[in-house]
Amino acid sequence: MKGWIVVGISGVTCGGKTTLAAMLQKSITGSVVLSQDEFFREEYSDKHEMIPELQHANWESLSSIDWNNLMTKLSELKSHEPPSGNPLIIVEGHLIFNYLVRMYSPPDPPGYFDMCVWPMYLKNKKEIEENVMGIVIFDGAEETISILEKILDDIGVKQDT
Repeated sequence: MKGWIVVGISGVTCGGKTTLAAMLQKSITGSVVLSQDEFFREEYSDKHEMIPELQHANWESLSSIDWNNLMTKLSELKSHEPPSGNPLIIVEGHLIFNYLVRMYSPPDPPGYFDMCVWPMYLKNKKEIEENVMGIVIFDGAEETISILEKILDDIGVKQDT
């Protein structure tokens, strides 16, 4: 029996990961999406890394995610019998590879993207490029449908009609 295929989608915050994951799920019957956003810590968790200059939690940091719960959920999904056809688990989030459309409540303070989001994205991306084998990086500036087609081709799956 064929096991689950796990596909990860990562990139900068608000870069289209959730949209691409939804399109991929719609294209492949029986696929499942696991979103990192579901595992953000509570706003006032003492586990957050804070940005003193902004008096704001660093939501781009690994500490902003409850990784134990995310990994438990992934293990639970993988323990179930995969569906016939293309058994695909799509894991999406801006930090998923650093550990192996986000809701803004409260809104980010002015300067947060420039001071935190983009520099942390570049740092995290560099880390995965240097340390994680088998990662395929797609250009998020391309049309989403083009990226979807490349992913389907890369994993050897034909799109459902």
